[in-house]
Amino acid sequence: MRASFLIPAFLAALPTVVLGVGIDAFGETACNGFEEFYNLNPNSKGNLAGPRESFSVVNPQSGCHMKFYTGLNQQPNDASTLSFSTANAECYWISNGQQFLSFGFYCP
Repeated sequence: MRASFLIPAFLAALPTVVLGVGIDAFGETACNGFEEFYNLNPNSKGNLAGPRESFSVVNPQSGCHMKFYTGLNQQPNDASTLSFSTANAECYWISNGQQFLSFGFYCP
């Protein structure tokens, strides 16, 4: 068996490595009013620098998702959250202009 046949099989057997994700945060809906950039490691949580209304995925990471909360320290965990996959470089917000104060970046 040639080595060229072994390499794809070896690579397929390796576990998926989850890298970080880049998120731009905005003070207005529709990704207007840039405020700051967050470079997040998998399964990290924190508070935002201030109230933010929309978010853009800069460095997509499949298999993970972001969740933004209206309160500090990932509270409350209810219907007032904004949650989306980090697989695509897109802009996310809630149409009523809801502001968010904290986040979680979750990967399995």
